[in-house]
Amino acid sequence: MSGGTISTSETRIEALQLQSSAYGVTVAYTAGMPRIPGNMVWYGGFKAVPHTTTQSAGGKGGGVKTQATTYTYSASVMMSLGHGPVGGGMLVKRIFKGKSIFGVDDK
Repeated sequence: MSGGTISTSETRIEALQLQSSAYGVTVAYTAGMPRIPGNMVWYGGFKAVPHTTTQSAGGKGGGVKTQATTYTYSASVMMSLGHGPVGGGMLVKRIFKGKSIFGVDDK
C-alpha cells in the first residue's frame, strides 16, 4: 500500500481591492526632496503566480508526499505624487517600502 498526498494551498487573490476613495484627497505641493505617499490612480495586468513545493517523507508503504502552493502577485500601477510637472532636476530617485529603501537611482 503506498502513501498518499497532503495538499495545502493559500487562497488565491483574484484582483486588487482598495479600501478607501481618493476623491477630494489633498494633493501635495512639493519642493526639494520630500518623502510623500503616492496615490494610486490606475492599475492593470494583475497576475497571481503560483509556487508549488513538494516534499516526500519516505517510509514503509511509500511514505507521504506533501504539496504546498503559495502565490506572489504583480501588477502595473500608476501613482500620483503631487501637483504639476516633474522636471527641472526633480526626479523620483528613491522608493521606500516601509522604512527601508526599495529602489535607488543616484545618477
